[in-house]
Amino acid sequence: MADEVTYVEFGQFGSAHGVHGEIRLFADDLDREWFRSGSELHVETFDGMRSLTLETCRETPDFGIAAFEELDDRTDAEKLRNCSVYIDRDALPEPDDGEFYQFQLRGADVYLSLADPAANDARRIGSVGGFFNANGANDVMVVWLGDDEDDELFVPMTEGAIQELDPNRPRVTLEPSEQWAPEGTNLEDV
Repeated sequence: MADEVTYVEFGQFGSAHGVHGEIRLFADDLDREWFRSGSELHVETFDGMRSLTLETCRETPDFGIAAFEELDDRTDAEKLRNCSVYIDRDALPEPDDGEFYQFQLRGADVYLSLADPAANDARRIGSVGGFFNANGANDVMVVWLGDDEDDELFVPMTEGAIQELDPNRPRVTLEPSEQWAPEGTNLEDV
């Protein structure tokens, strides 16, 4: 039996760019060694997964402009507008020590340290829902509080907010909220 391919979401397509099949690609990082000419990406369409071979991608301040072997004109590119873009998980290099891929933490339990880190007195407040970059300086982790995906907490991915992070468990422990959360944030009832 063959191993099942696991896809990792990489970004999302926007509108077509020009008339020669280029398309806007919104992703956190377009400057990765695995995202080069000849890379195979996968797109989730209404008809299922479709593979595309990257020819070029040039960056703008807000998005990439990508060309693929399989897209010949604007009509081909427009068919992929708003589709999610994936890469094979096996195509990703192993992260360096102390580094991780954000997808490794999606769904991880999130704990809030209540006082003394040495006392190991953390309590579960929710799970990791995802990440975004708000200001270019650091990423922000979205924590779904309790079991409600509609009740969110935004946590900066900084040393002052993250006490411990283990993508192998997976688990995230936050510093006491007084150290990083906006004034008035109440996590007592979570």
